[in-house]
Amino acid sequence: MTTTKETFTRLYVRLGIAEALTDEQMNTSVYELGADSLDVVDLTIAVEEEFGIELPDEEVFAKPDAGFSGREALALDTPNQWIAHIERKISGKDT
Repeated sequence: MTTTKETFTRLYVRLGIAEALTDEQMNTSVYELGADSLDVVDLTIAVEEEFGIELPDEEVFAKPDAGFSGREALALDTPNQWIAHIERKISGKDT
């Protein structure tokens, strides 16, 4: 069975944001790992489709109505934060 971490990493790499995600990078900002805000939107859509969950803007971006600058403040900033949030959504503990 594929873990949430493996699936998230596969999506991240498939979108071309990075060639790989190492354990050391799991607590690094996705911006520092090469993503921009458009990549985050693409990642959000891919995660929603892959896991069958909804991720409203306010769960992904810290200030979803602040306008677009290319590096919006993120509520889900690191791969580990994304993975933990996905797992909460899947388990129904975060609806």
